[in-house]
Amino acid sequence: MPGGYSTRMPPTPNKRSARFRALPLRTLSRPLYQLWGSTHQDSQFRIDVPIEGQGLRDCLQAVEKIRSKRRGVPIEFLPISFDFRNNLDPINKIQLAFDAYLLSRLIRRDVRIVKVVHGDNHAQRTADVSSAIQRIESVLAKITSLLESTSPPELVLNKHCPHCQFQQACRTNAIKLDELTLLSGLSAKQRAHLRAKGIFTITQLSYTFRPRRRAKRHQAMREKYHPALRALAIRDKKIYTVGPLENIPEGVRVYLDVEGMPDQDLYYLIGLRIVHRRKSVQHCLWAEHAADERIIWSQFITIIDNLPNPQLIHYGSYETLFLRRMCERYGRPVGMKQLSSETFGRLPSSPDTKMHSFPTIKTIAVHWK
Repeated sequence: MPGGYSTRMPPTPNKRSARFRALPLRTLSRPLYQLWGSTHQDSQFRIDVPIEGQGLRDCLQAVEKIRSKRRGVPIEFLPISFDFRNNLDPINKIQLAFDAYLLSRLIRRDVRIVKVVHGDNHAQRTADVSSAIQRIESVLAKITSLLESTSPPELVLNKHCPHCQFQQACRTNAIKLDELTLLSGLSAKQRAHLRAKGIFTITQLSYTFRPRRRAKRHQAMREKYHPALRALAIRDKKIYTVGPLENIPEGVRVYLDVEGMPDQDLYYLIGLRIVHRRKSVQHCLWAEHAADERIIWSQFITIIDNLPNPQLIHYGSYETLFLRRMCERYGRPVGMKQLSSETFGRLPSSPDTKMHSFPTIKTIAVHWK
């Protein structure tokens, strides 16, 4: 063009590019240099990459450096994680998001995509962890406020306690103070409601239980959960039931316990304890490989078929799901044809299908024949 001017307009920088362009080159390149190291500049992967800064610490299992074929496009970094499980749960996504969050803070670039190699077949998956990163930022903000606070946080026992180093100390303190959080069936909203009524301990809650006669129209309905009755059982160190125990008929009692690997959808152990005429016999049926699952199921059927009027008794619904799945996979045994689908799912609602006590023991009797 005349005068040396061009009519082409410079590209309008977006917020992301402008934010990083405003940083000095030395400031932007130093974290990348520290991440890759002087002896690994030409390599595509780094293994066991430690990251630490601002009170956070992590060790990435692997990081992949991806160069774009287009000019002017910056290098991207992809965190990689390895897991032996075949099925990943939401906790895994949170862990991957934490890796991406710390990596993005180190290199001062957004890292939203992660890769995970998992399972027996080494399956590779990529996931967008943008929403999980927002959750991590929210949790870190709460942790920061707790650390800056001069008063201790509220004592709450939950399902995450087994992963915490303070589990035993918190539980000991909760038992000493007789805290309501010892009752796992109570939600945070219910605890707040009880505190508003002046009930702060399990002992105080135990005095609020009042047995009531049920109306005839409610006899067929399942009895609701009574936290006060469980608190009473803890105070008196006894086991209380709601209603008479009538659902376990006479016969040979077979106590069933099953163990499995949920990520592989495999059951590897069937434990039986048979009690008959004041004598007990135990059986442990093991599956060393996936193909052995059918074998231990056949052994289980053989043991049950040789018993007169067996009654299965087990804890919770895990064994109920096991029986249903085994029947779907390997066929329904001849002796179980008379069972209704309702019996397999759960017993018909009755007062004693759930015994409110501490420790809580749920017994489910299933008619085999």
